[in-house]
Amino acid sequence: MTEHRWFRQSHVTTVSLLLTTAFKACILTAVGTAFAQHLWQLVRQRAYTIRSIEQFFQLRSSVVELGELQVILHAPFLVLMAVFAWLVPFAAIYPPSSLTISMHPFVEMRELEVPVLFPAQPEFDAWTPETTSGLRLSVVETIKLMGVNQTLAGRYSNSGPIERLNTLARSTALTGTIAGFSSPMNENMSYGLTFRGPQLSCNLETIDVLQAQDVMLPGGLNIYKIKWNRWDSTPNLTITSLASGLEWYPFNATSQDSYVLPWQSPNSSVTYLGNVSILTCHPISVIYDLVLSYSRNTRNVSFTKRDPKALTRGVESVDLIMSRNISEIDEKTTEAKKWAEEVKAALPNWNIFALLDASLAALSYSCFDRIQGTVSGPMILPNGTEVLAQKTAAVDCRRESLDSALLDTSVFNPGRFVAVDQTADPTRFDLSEHMLNEYITNVTISAMSLNIGTVKTPVNITEYRTVYDFSAPLSLIIPYSLCLLFGIFFVGIGIWSLNRNGVPAIDGGFLQVMSTTTGRTMEALAVSHQRSLDDGYRPKGLLDLEVRYGELVDDAGVGTGVEGFGTVEETKVLRRR
Repeated sequence: MTEHRWFRQSHVTTVSLLLTTAFKACILTAVGTAFAQHLWQLVRQRAYTIRSIEQFFQLRSSVVELGELQVILHAPFLVLMAVFAWLVPFAAIYPPSSLTISMHPFVEMRELEVPVLFPAQPEFDAWTPETTSGLRLSVVETIKLMGVNQTLAGRYSNSGPIERLNTLARSTALTGTIAGFSSPMNENMSYGLTFRGPQLSCNLETIDVLQAQDVMLPGGLNIYKIKWNRWDSTPNLTITSLASGLEWYPFNATSQDSYVLPWQSPNSSVTYLGNVSILTCHPISVIYDLVLSYSRNTRNVSFTKRDPKALTRGVESVDLIMSRNISEIDEKTTEAKKWAEEVKAALPNWNIFALLDASLAALSYSCFDRIQGTVSGPMILPNGTEVLAQKTAAVDCRRESLDSALLDTSVFNPGRFVAVDQTADPTRFDLSEHMLNEYITNVTISAMSLNIGTVKTPVNITEYRTVYDFSAPLSLIIPYSLCLLFGIFFVGIGIWSLNRNGVPAIDGGFLQVMSTTTGRTMEALAVSHQRSLDDGYRPKGLLDLEVRYGELVDDAGVGTGVEGFGTVEETKVLRRR
């Protein structure tokens, strides 16, 4: 039952209610029949006032009559049956102490189409790229058959990430969160995905400035620069930071007056003092074990990363060069088949690098110090000697382009919610290896929201169902057992009464008593009341008249053979036939 539901919860509840109702109906029907049988047995054995007989009939329809002392004394078993009939509907309800109602999760596994990052392409055909063009994160340009008498039969080339991925990376840098994508089906479900994705392995080093060209940009002194060298043979991300200004020796008065800097003079021979902090990060690939779960349509993402491996860019294009001029493509040649396999092998690597290219290109940043002049001051040479030297004047670090402003408002700037100064302060950025990898992870998982493709995956669907536990079985067994025992007891009384009556009895009331064949006294009182029209339709004289049900007799006391209600003098006790 925990994995495969035989009946829906609504069906189980309906069946339970039907069984309870059937039990209650059977008990009440049996006791009701016994009640009527016993009532008629009473009115046949002795005389009662019509008022009392009326109260007997109303015991099951008016709870007020249960408190009448005369009724209790005259017909105790009849009162017990009526009390039982009133209590059975309450006793048939599950007693609260015996039933614990709780919501339990039931898990069922199904195969569903879920969004994935790198959809499988088992039917990929290099000759029909349009069939899978929507399943890639990178822009892949294709060429088929350049023309008659050409040797280039086909080409696949990587042109970088798709624009939607670039936009997603910039958005992730600002929010620092994983983009949302909806649950494939159910509000409570979970599934796991395993795939290889990109990460960075970083190394921080500090080097001494040996030449001014090491830290110069065309506009001035390079203070801070982030660059993703995507086209290098070994792609890497470098973050260069000149923490302090640049100093040089010997002092040159000319350069101070005319702002001619030593590196602007080819004959300049100076000693530089300064250091540059360089964070170099190389791409690696890791296996992501991703678990996506949805609880009440709220998504939860958890993952682990393992098995890091070096990641190389590989080829950027795959060409099919035929060894001869061609007028048509022959897909069955050995070289054509080899080319198709090389294309298929290159696409996953291009997709992984598309994630890196989009993520790291968004972090491009550069600011420089426009050198307006220099100042002189003491300088401690490496050998400990103090000399008079020159250094760049302390001015603000200016961004090289407006594109660099993204980093100022990104998650890498802890002070992004404080008023942003027009001048940049790169020292406030948190661009550690951990922060960079967390950002790349967010972009990687967020890319599944781009609807690149889906694949059938085992999904655990959780449904919360109402479970009834009998925590106190006796609290359930005792009420139902008592109902059954009392019901059997009262049915026994009914059977005994039936045996005494000799015939089945029916239910009724005052009108039934008055419409039944009656004796002379009742008829006389009824006629008298009809003439006077006193006391409504229930005259007191009639209600107080004691009657019984039996064989009516004439004035001489001889039985007439007719049964009906009459006084003791007008009736004879019926004998069992």
